[in-house]
Amino acid sequence: MSGVPAADQRFEVYGAVVSQLLKNHPAVRAAAAGITPEDGGLPPDDIRQVLAHLAFQCSNAASSLLSRTTPCVPICPQRCGTPSTWRWIPVRRPHGPDADRGREGQLGVLVRYGHRELGFLHRVILEELAAEHAADQLPAHDQRDLFSAEPADPRWSQVLLGVLWRGKRPADNSDRVQLIAEQAADSQPDSLTARELLAESVFGSFRLPAADTARHAVSVLDAIEDHPHIPHRKRLLTAAVAAWRARLAVPARAAAPLDPRSPAPAAGSLP
Repeated sequence: MSGVPAADQRFEVYGAVVSQLLKNHPAVRAAAAGITPEDGGLPPDDIRQVLAHLAFQCSNAASSLLSRTTPCVPICPQRCGTPSTWRWIPVRRPHGPDADRGREGQLGVLVRYGHRELGFLHRVILEELAAEHAADQLPAHDQRDLFSAEPADPRWSQVLLGVLWRGKRPADNSDRVQLIAEQAADSQPDSLTARELLAESVFGSFRLPAADTARHAVSVLDAIEDHPHIPHRKRLLTAAVAAWRARLAVPARAAAPLDPRSPAPAAGSLP
């Protein structure tokens, strides 16, 4: 199963992991960092929004690290509007490493990387939080710009899929996937990354209208059949097969066929 994408429900797992780290184990985090939990801080949901904002900034900067001089920790509880307009205060280090260790213990998902940098505990957490910020805080036109600019960058693939996962309206996801498809149809080398993102979008459970699924699936399946770059075809096929396997766990009458050119497979069989 090496290299096979996890089921689309992985985004639920990612969100639960972040919730676990921020809400359910503050005492464990504090004990591991050797500090005493402090009262009067921000609620976990507010901390999550701030960390999501920072994760999105890291994604924009193509980095998973935060400089220790970045004016983002500790978080000022006096806020107004969205996280991007919250008032930050500079990091102060009155007690050297002990103060840093305390902040890391309080925030949970940040760990030390070297002397002057903090980073997210795992890239999955960064991508999950960045997707949350993009889906919940960015206005519609900024989200559209994101899907226009980043589908060809593999560092953004999971963030964009996370935004699709959170999309409540099929019409919105239809517009976003169309932007991905336009870049996938390009003849430039980076269109391969966009087409692989399109395959995951189409064959996954991302609240996409059935007509759009059928139209985009045909283009992906055609590339699987005749694209000259074999590793690219393999990655596209992997996305399709992962979706078929997920569908086979659903009763046959509840699962629509993924390939518009063929009937649904019989239960217990693979295409």
